[in-house]
Amino acid sequence: MKIDTLPTGELRIMLSQGEFELAKADPIKPTAADFEDMLVQVYNLEELGYRFISPEEFGDLTDAPIIGLIDNPEQRWGFMHYATTDPADYLVKFGMIILQPAQ
Repeated sequence: MKIDTLPTGELRIMLSQGEFELAKADPIKPTAADFEDMLVQVYNLEELGYRFISPEEFGDLTDAPIIGLIDNPEQRWGFMHYATTDPADYLVKFGMIILQPAQ
């Protein structure tokens, strides 16, 4: 998995080709509840310097999944389309996902 910040300030999470092929081959469709587990346990999110942040930690008024830098959790991004699009399913379907800066 690779994580980078786009010029727009958004955060892009991309699976490697091998990870993408394995994820697509898995017969179990992931759910929104699986998104955090998928990134933390399967793809080692924290080894890349990121962690999941609860919205309440910074007073964010959303239920979107939020990822922030371990060293600077005030710099954080959320998947704001969570109400209509399952983030885990989207990542598996397309091999990447874009998160918007959380404010």
